[in-house]
Amino acid sequence: MTDQFRLAPPDALDEFIYVLTHDIRASLRALTEVPLWIEEDLEEAGIALDKDMRRNLQFLKSHSARMDQMLVDLLAYSRVGRLEGARRLALYEAFQTHLKQCGLPKGLALSDAGKEVHSKISERDLALLFDALISNAAAHNPAEDKHLHVAITQEREHAKLSFVDNGPGVPTAHHEKIFDLMFTSKRRDEAAGSGMGLAQVRRIATHYGGTARARHAETGGLQIDVLLPRADPAV
Repeated sequence: MTDQFRLAPPDALDEFIYVLTHDIRASLRALTEVPLWIEEDLEEAGIALDKDMRRNLQFLKSHSARMDQMLVDLLAYSRVGRLEGARRLALYEAFQTHLKQCGLPKGLALSDAGKEVHSKISERDLALLFDALISNAAAHNPAEDKHLHVAITQEREHAKLSFVDNGPGVPTAHHEKIFDLMFTSKRRDEAAGSGMGLAQVRRIATHYGGTARARHAETGGLQIDVLLPRADPAV
């Protein structure tokens, strides 16, 4: 199926994903709500749930929630660059604004440094990029003292956003694979997310004429560098 999709024009494929995810999410609502209805009906009937029944119902809830999140992320992936026009943004200022509005995942400490380098990008897509990179650093770091360092600098004709964590890192062989759609190094039922975050990061970067790459960080963790075309600040 994937090979067939590659033959379709990008816009046609994105539209197909958009329609498909909406239809599937409508059906998925039943899978999300039915376990709750079962629990309510049994409670009203005076029937106590045993350990196995509770575990099975929780299994349905968790997997339907994971599937729904996967569809939400896939929908966002298909909408990159299509919901809002690009404009010139000061990236470090935009990052600070994002932190004030969205905060950090629980347990993640942050340090940052940046200069006022500009790029022309949709404000919505930039926020999605920030959110995906921050969430990725938090979700895949088992350390108790999770830390993320963010630096926004200039590299020739590009603005460079570097996200460096202190996690266990990623094997070199997976430095490209982590940007694939729905890639996870764990079993699907053990994965913390949908596997769409870094795929979305690269999709956003390439849509605006840049790229995203991974490498070993000096701290031993993972470093994600996002390059976006520089834009001169407004005069």
